[in-house]
Amino acid sequence: MSWEEKCIPALLDQEVFLSPQHFSRFETIFAFLRHQQFFNKGLCKYAVLASWDQAHFNYFDSAVHEMADNKEITCDTLIKSARKYTDDPDQNRGQIVKLAIEFLEHPDSTPSETLILKLSKAWIPIVDSAISASLALDNL
Repeated sequence: MSWEEKCIPALLDQEVFLSPQHFSRFETIFAFLRHQQFFNKGLCKYAVLASWDQAHFNYFDSAVHEMADNKEITCDTLIKSARKYTDDPDQNRGQIVKLAIEFLEHPDSTPSETLILKLSKAWIPIVDSAISASLALDNL
């Protein structure tokens, strides 16, 4: 069985989704992504992170559909696009973007949890969820 087939059961087993809507958004984008040439574990990790709320999901969904339309085979365009937001005036959002870039640049490893120390309390569950998802995917 491929890692893609083990993905959703592993993520559910680790309880990484913060709400039913978080899971539903992820499940929707996963069904699309798993058939794309540029899909890898890093993008899957980013998908978990991006699916936590509708606004982030919409941005991510639009970006990956554009990549598919352009027949891209890597995530380079997504990384380049994300870099524009690393200096967001809201430090929390900037850190979230840096985490997404880490996922994309190093798809087979999990970034350090020290990122959590730079976040306000409200953002910690989101990053904790993404880090847990990353660890689960690394083990597939």
